[in-house]
Amino acid sequence: MISLLLGAALIAGAGWRLPGEIERQVWVADVDRAANGLPTPPEALQRAAIELEHIGNENAVARASVDSSRAWMLLAANPSQTAFQRSNLEATRRTAIRALTQAPGDSFTWYRLATAAANTGRLEEAAHAVAMSIRTGPFDFAIMPLRSRAALFLWPHADAADRAAIGVQVLRHWQWEPGSIAEIAYFAGMVPVALAAAEPYPEVRRDIERIVPLLREKYGEPKLNR
Repeated sequence: MISLLLGAALIAGAGWRLPGEIERQVWVADVDRAANGLPTPPEALQRAAIELEHIGNENAVARASVDSSRAWMLLAANPSQTAFQRSNLEATRRTAIRALTQAPGDSFTWYRLATAAANTGRLEEAAHAVAMSIRTGPFDFAIMPLRSRAALFLWPHADAADRAAIGVQVLRHWQWEPGSIAEIAYFAGMVPVALAAAEPYPEVRRDIERIVPLLREKYGEPKLNR
């Protein structure tokens, strides 16, 4: 009887995650198409970004959140981005900058600025903004997963001081949810970045190095063209 109940519980748990993974596969098609240089309407890519972010948050499907970040970055680099979309992003950026003059310690506003700056192609500004979000709210768990993904993507555009802050983000995320940062980095194809960010924290590096081979064995190499 106990084994039957345990089996039912496992099936129920799998069922809770499965719909999100199926939905992810539907929406990620547009992201992969754009990443491979195939014609993809910006509107379709934006819809995919929004839907994937929702799946990642609501269904705890880490890969969906990573794919959402990929979609937003592709939109930022897309020269065919519509004027309407870009004006909204510019307005978001301006609003965030104004808000930070009044509340410079608001970590969420710094994160919002990082997102808007990245999506308008200001990647160095975005890297600094995400680092400031980390500095002003290192334990802000409400945005921890989203900020970790953004920080890894923006690492190449960060200076030494901001990279140190990104390293703190990797540490705090690892302390908050061990294993999750390795999963995010793996499915984003950014394991080397995560390892570099974790360089000052040997225990975090060891954990990433331990988990990545297990993910590779289970899922194979991530099929990303970045």
